[in-house]
Amino acid sequence: MTRGVALSAADTKDEPRGSALMREHGEVVARVCMALLGDADAVERALERVARDAGATIFEEGQDPLVRLMGFARAACATQLSKLPIRTTASWGGDAKPATERDQAR
Repeated sequence: MTRGVALSAADTKDEPRGSALMREHGEVVARVCMALLGDADAVERALERVARDAGATIFEEGQDPLVRLMGFARAACATQLSKLPIRTTASWGGDAKPATERDQAR
């Protein structure tokens, strides 16, 4: 995942702060987002939101920015996931459920 995180023109005054944080911690945040979302396009949208939020936030002295970035990432990923259609039992093939180890042993 080597794509850069683009900030919108409205965020240019906050760009240095958000960009610096994303350069420092972006790889870890991107890996967490990929683990949660599993889709590169959704991850890119989530990272853009994280960068905007990071640029607009004033971090308190002594506060680890990575902790805040992970919170932003969690929220951005939750937003992306909430836009996906809900899976129903029909996706399992009707009334059938996935086989468990107990079922396979029978």
